[in-house]
Amino acid sequence: MTRSKNQYFIMGVLSLMLVTQMSLAGSAPIMKSRCSEDSLENGPATERIEWAAKCGHITATERQYSLFDGGSSRPRPLYPLYGTENMSQIWRAPTDRNAPCSVALGMGVVAFCTASCYTADQEVLFADGFVEIKQAKAQVLPDVMALRDASTFDNLKLASYPVESYTEEIRPTWQDILRFKMKSGGSLSVITNHPVVDEKGVVKTADKFKVGESLIHYLNGLDPIVSIKKEGYFGKVYNLAPNTKLPLSNILVAQGYLNGSSYFQNDGVDLQNRKLLRRTVPDRLIGQ
Repeated sequence: MTRSKNQYFIMGVLSLMLVTQMSLAGSAPIMKSRCSEDSLENGPATERIEWAAKCGHITATERQYSLFDGGSSRPRPLYPLYGTENMSQIWRAPTDRNAPCSVALGMGVVAFCTASCYTADQEVLFADGFVEIKQAKAQVLPDVMALRDASTFDNLKLASYPVESYTEEIRPTWQDILRFKMKSGGSLSVITNHPVVDEKGVVKTADKFKVGESLIHYLNGLDPIVSIKKEGYFGKVYNLAPNTKLPLSNILVAQGYLNGSSYFQNDGVDLQNRKLLRRTVPDRLIGQ
């Protein structure tokens, strides 16, 4: 496929951004895309990347960044999404590196895909206060509040971190959303696999919570869940990640509650269902 000038510009800018992130980490937030209409597991995602590289649709730098984070393999590769220039149509490209290089007419690489979670109206704590995630992404806010690595369950400490990346759904689509209501009156709306911190300090996906369990409010502590409503949502979802690989420092505050950044759905996916936030006094001694 022959790329248009605009497509070359898109890919050129992406290449520059990837090189910038690897050499000057933290200098500016990277923009990533969530692609629920062309969602791939790790194996097919890797094959898509290798096919795109073989066919000259992505550069060697883009291939390297898509598959590796520094010197380590990404638990979830960032695979290329194909579509029209205005993204009104999506084309499901091959997931076999040996497939022919032919591409549907008018289609090209328009984004690299990763995970995302919040509905547009959810407020995340940034350096200057709570801001709706859609607005924060539009303004490219540079710093987000996250837990300091020294935090414990009974001594939460927040610090400002540079935003490494924002993630936005490639275009509005239907998906399942969980709407949590808490005893205090607080609420949280996320997709089903969004990482949330539970009452034991474990990061787990939203669909694993039950009524009667608690979320952790960053100021008020445990807040029991009184209802969880699953409903269809048409629109875009968003997420972000701070520029740190420390697991605790990838715990953000959304709607007042401790949530995982997109790190836990991508590079840190293996840390889900593990206890990350611990008490100063061990659990076994509480109540003795």
